[in-house]
Amino acid sequence: MKAAAASLKTLPAHERFVTAMLLGLSFPKARGALTAALDDSLADGELQWHEICDERIVTRWVVAGRELDAALCVRVVTRAEHRTVGRVLLEAVRERLQHNDTAGAEVLFAAIDQKSKLARSSACALLWLATRDDEWSRRAIDDCVGTPKVQVGNDEADALAAVLGEYQRAGLAADTPAVVNTVAALVDWGDSPDLRYICRDGYYWGVQNCVRAGWLDHARRLRTCWLTHHDDPLDKAIATGIAEDPPQRQRPTPGAAEVLAEPDRNQQLVKATAYAEGRYRAEDLEGAYQALAGVVAAGDRVPATAGAEEQAEWALALAVGGAQAEALAVVVGLASGEVLPRTACDAALKLAELGGDALAFVDAAIANGHAKDIYGDHYPPEGYAATYLGRIVARTDDLDRELALVRAVRTERPTHVPEPGLRDAGPLRETLRVLSDRHPQRLSRWLDEVGPEMGPYVAGAAVRPLAEVVSLATIIAIRGGDRAWILSQNSYAKTELQEMDIRALTTGLASQGRLDDALELLRPYRPLIAQDALYWLCETVRTSDDRARIISVYRGRKLADFDRDLDQGWDDEGWICEEAVDWTCKLGRMLLFDGQIDEAIAIAADQPKVKHPYERAELLRQIGTWLDANDGWTPARRERILRILCGPTLTAGTVMNCAPQIIPGAITGDPELSLTELADKLYLRQWRTPLFALAGVGDLRAGRRHEGMAEISEQVLDKPDPKSNRWVPPPRLLWCVQQVPRDVKIRDELFLKVFRMLEWDLEDALKNIRAMLGAIEPADLAIAARALAESELPVEIRSVGEQLLGELVVAHSEDATLLPIESAQDPITARQRVQQAARFLARHGELDAARRLAEKSGLVAAG
Repeated sequence: MKAAAASLKTLPAHERFVTAMLLGLSFPKARGALTAALDDSLADGELQWHEICDERIVTRWVVAGRELDAALCVRVVTRAEHRTVGRVLLEAVRERLQHNDTAGAEVLFAAIDQKSKLARSSACALLWLATRDDEWSRRAIDDCVGTPKVQVGNDEADALAAVLGEYQRAGLAADTPAVVNTVAALVDWGDSPDLRYICRDGYYWGVQNCVRAGWLDHARRLRTCWLTHHDDPLDKAIATGIAEDPPQRQRPTPGAAEVLAEPDRNQQLVKATAYAEGRYRAEDLEGAYQALAGVVAAGDRVPATAGAEEQAEWALALAVGGAQAEALAVVVGLASGEVLPRTACDAALKLAELGGDALAFVDAAIANGHAKDIYGDHYPPEGYAATYLGRIVARTDDLDRELALVRAVRTERPTHVPEPGLRDAGPLRETLRVLSDRHPQRLSRWLDEVGPEMGPYVAGAAVRPLAEVVSLATIIAIRGGDRAWILSQNSYAKTELQEMDIRALTTGLASQGRLDDALELLRPYRPLIAQDALYWLCETVRTSDDRARIISVYRGRKLADFDRDLDQGWDDEGWICEEAVDWTCKLGRMLLFDGQIDEAIAIAADQPKVKHPYERAELLRQIGTWLDANDGWTPARRERILRILCGPTLTAGTVMNCAPQIIPGAITGDPELSLTELADKLYLRQWRTPLFALAGVGDLRAGRRHEGMAEISEQVLDKPDPKSNRWVPPPRLLWCVQQVPRDVKIRDELFLKVFRMLEWDLEDALKNIRAMLGAIEPADLAIAARALAESELPVEIRSVGEQLLGELVVAHSEDATLLPIESAQDPITARQRVQQAARFLARHGELDAARRLAEKSGLVAAG
């Protein structure tokens, strides 16, 4: 045991943590020594285990280790974000109480963060059930609703519903004071329609838990807090006495090959522990241990076959380079497997755009259940596999395949939420949007396949046919009639599905000359949706009269909406003031569309200081951009804008976010403009340096090359050093250097110095290097490559930069010598560099050489 603990300390921190978890599970007798060694060897803040280890493994470990000192467990488990820690400690509390270790359970409970309200309140409920000390049942409520809100209030409702679930599982009677008080607290928590809507999930599962326990009176009381909708599932549960089971979180278990093929080391450890969890569930302890041994020993071992993402990138290179049949075979193979990367969809679409036949890819993706794949949590079209599949199918005139795709993404309306969300309807919405752009006449045929339950939530995505040929009355009807806007008026934190269509529909109608219909469609929707849509309408229309009409509607909506919000008591946290600033600043941006620059500047000047000045900052940026584009700088405007920046209503950070769009233009027309007062406001030296560099950019734009280069050189080459200016932001200075003409001799020297500044602040170096390489222009790739080659950054940071640089060279350069092949530090990075070289050659049509490198790097099978 001592030898195992001693050898543990020789491993890197991430591998050390995972090893301690899995060895402790596989060899219980060594668990104590391993845990003590792990705790002793980890410095504060050295790792966040949720980034390298499957949560289920840590939960399994802490539950199994009930013989360990609770304080020791706390020190190990709390090295992660608070919600994850809360879930793990809750299960540890449950396990300790089942074995009558109340003292240990209390130690574990005390370590649950106050913001992890569901875990903390549930643990209180468990402690009350174990001790019958009423202090714990009181704290189950007070620790939830008696402390500051975590976000907007839904965490608290979810926590109280979870407490009811614990009481239900314990078989308590309906008149138990703990049950009665928890139901009352949950009812009282939703003290406004907006908050009840935000907390809808908590109320839903609160009712279901009451039904499951047989507490039907409590269920009916909570039911009044739930928004009614057609064929309500809660009414059905109360009437039948049959509760719905909570949805189980599905987490697929990766295979051993997928673990070894994962190129990212941290993700490889996550997948390895997920694989081990599957082995433990199957009671295959040896298999779990071997999973660990394989990964830890294979830190530098190269798997025989490239991963799915690497193969997809190879297919994209083949498609660009003209090997279409070969590329199609790769993406069809990926679509037939368990994982379909977004890059594979990119490659298939590229094939179709180049005139190839990618329908086999579509068929394989549909057949293997990938049509509903989602690549992100928001709503960019690129976040759905359906977007790519739809674009490929839409290029043909194949109604049968269109219908097959619609059926593949069709979904049933979920019962546990009042309205479906993007997770349910996003792929279907995207499919209708993409197909209708190409074949608008077929909308009714696709909607027949969708059915009446989901139709109102997705039909509005088909903007083109609705805007071009469908009457307003029909548009309203197929989107759910009055229910759509009633739902909008009752909404708050979440954007409803029908609301997501409003901007595109109203601008689509306006572009077809239907401004009256656009304004009428928008009229009943809530302020947040109306504000955004009216702004984009103002950009869409082409006449001053139409813009004036839209602005008039906007002004009227502002007053009416604020009156409504104040009547509903919305100003408990000052949000009305912030909303007023946002509305007014967006009005200023609308005035810019009509050339009313002085009115926009006046609006920017008149706003009070608020906590979140995003809209005001955006207005100032757009004012600067408009003045530059229209040669609109005058002494009066310059002076007034500088007064805004120097004034007390903008923070130094907000000023710096606006400065690139304002300072160069202001300096261009007035080389004597003093920035001293503004520099005094930017009290941190790392902000003053880019401010004066921006002034140099203004001189360059005005043709004052000597003065501009003197200023930029002073701020980049002369003044900064790691002792006095350690935290100067390299990305901001890089932008200034990029404005220097390429024929200026010291431009490369400036470029190299900015990259050397990454070494001054290693804590932010990784974030900064990603930002800087993301902003590099193709013409600067050579100097960026030199900068990285001469860098003295730690190898783990520099290798990330070199990998990003290689990807940029593959996609945007004609010079293969810029690929950082010789910089590889280990077999894995060496193979990544060879893969980049293979893809570079393939994109440039050097297919034979590309295939040889692809064989050597696992992209294709040898022979």
